[in-house]
Amino acid sequence: TGRHRSRLESLQELARNFEGYAGGVKTLLQEPALKGRLRGLVADALEVPAAYEVALEAVLGERLQAVLVDGDAAAREALAILRRQGGGGTLLLPVPEPSPVHFAGGEPLLGLVSLNDESAPWLCGLLTGVFLVDDLDLFLTQTIPHGAALVTKDGEIFTARGELQGGRDDGLG
Repeated sequence: TGRHRSRLESLQELARNFEGYAGGVKTLLQEPALKGRLRGLVADALEVPAAYEVALEAVLGERLQAVLVDGDAAAREALAILRRQGGGGTLLLPVPEPSPVHFAGGEPLLGLVSLNDESAPWLCGLLTGVFLVDDLDLFLTQTIPHGAALVTKDGEIFTARGELQGGRDDGLG
């Protein structure tokens, strides 16, 4: 219908103008010198079943707006552009080399989301060691493996560093 078409056109226009993106992200995505060396944002590269959205948002937080960068040279160039042009703080994510983390008490969150093939190396690095559990209470008195983070569907998190995050945020806003 016409209403749906105009909404789609409006959403496409917002995407073309990078509306809703942080200033530094917008600066980098519009920079011609970085064309072909940025792979988009973490949030754009994930498909998450509704049942796991809160858990994923809790674990990744601001990293959902991290810019996926092709290697260290592109990351250094992006930092130089941000220094020159400003635009606000931006998290850059070159391809990480994650170490495997083994934990029998939960389900790897990485296996519960769909990754854009092109962005899989970056996302694997972010989600390696993150395990979905039903209840953190069972693990609070245990030592969990170095590099591990446990998350519930409600977004509660317990990390190997002993950090415990709870409560509910109604959006990343």
